[in-house]
Amino acid sequence: MKDVNYLGSPYSHKDWLVKDLRAEAVADVAGKLMAEGTYVFSPIAHAHSFEHHIENWKWEDFKPYDNQFLTACGGMYVLMLDGWKESVGLTWEIKRAAELKKDITYLPEECVSENILEDLKSYEG
Repeated sequence: MKDVNYLGSPYSHKDWLVKDLRAEAVADVAGKLMAEGTYVFSPIAHAHSFEHHIENWKWEDFKPYDNQFLTACGGMYVLMLDGWKESVGLTWEIKRAAELKKDITYLPEECVSENILEDLKSYEG
């Protein structure tokens, strides 16, 4: 999986709608990267729907899963949505990618389609 890059982004929020929009935003960017020929794996885009089916979901429960993919992927992209610096999970992912000596590329939130980003910003406040 060295040709696949891990796409990290903030996710957790007290409002379910914000979580849904963050998942949509990262899926949007993942799709754009894939269309450009860059293979990515996004744990949020992949597993967002799982949360609706698992009681008491916590990021710590997902951490070993994230670690497996981070270890296998060739590099990491970080989608800098609002809250990315404060995100416990994303902060850990960035630190872990650095420990694994992965190249880390930071993507500005403007990579997200305008309509999705506008919706997200209107609900995050």
